[in-house]
Amino acid sequence: MSTDYFEICEISAVYSSAIALKKGVEYSWDDGTDIYPLLPAIFEPEQNFSIITGWISKIQVKAVEVIDGSLSAFSASTDADTYESLPVFAARPIISNANLGLWRPYNFLQFLGISYANSDIDESRFKTSMQYRSMSRGELSDIVDFFDWCKGRWGRFWVPTWQKDIVVTEGFHADATTFTIEDIDFADTWQSATNTGHYIFITFPDGTYAIKEIIAASDSTHITLDDAIGTACTTANLGRLVVSFLLLVRFDQDSLNIEYVTNTVSRVKLKFVSLLEDL
Repeated sequence: MSTDYFEICEISAVYSSAIALKKGVEYSWDDGTDIYPLLPAIFEPEQNFSIITGWISKIQVKAVEVIDGSLSAFSASTDADTYESLPVFAARPIISNANLGLWRPYNFLQFLGISYANSDIDESRFKTSMQYRSMSRGELSDIVDFFDWCKGRWGRFWVPTWQKDIVVTEGFHADATTFTIEDIDFADTWQSATNTGHYIFITFPDGTYAIKEIIAASDSTHITLDDAIGTACTTANLGRLVVSFLLLVRFDQDSLNIEYVTNTVSRVKLKFVSLLEDL
């Protein structure tokens, strides 16, 4: 059918692999027909033209969604795995676009007169941003649903750094609880931290993962987990084993920008900040 044809429909129910409309469609539509969300919106007060030549220009139309209380909304939910009763955001990012930094906020109490710097935080927080590529609308929906479930900055959850924060140096069996690692001064630096370094996200060579808590470090090159790791890994495969810190975080944003590369492929950049609090 020509792109000149379209129709607007209202959804009455959403199922795992189908949607129901309040009334039937007017036209017949082929398999693979594009379906887009329709949002009530108003134009932004200012619109700008980009001048290409003396007679050719382009405009990017900008509009803002209008929240209409008369329209029903579907409650946000997430099917993410959980750990310690909190969801785990385990979507794999584009590693080359990941950024990891430290944040140690303080206040200038200038209202007292002379400027005075104050901080009540004993250790730095991690701030990280990662870009995610969704290859289908379903993958994108999982990210959006998770973000909505957290209500932006309000929700607490887990996210791995996706870095080799701990490097295991000897192969292990599935029932292993103690591991030999490269010396990162774990006992003095990480074991005394509030949360960071206590929990790890282990990605095995076969693509599966496990989440564990480090409960002891007998010396600088040995750590002990809370229970058996569950999957064996030979010394030859250690190069494909990734042991990342699992951070307790919240989103550091209240809105999402989705960049559509094609009709189905999209990219989303997410920002997180770690939380210094006990579970």
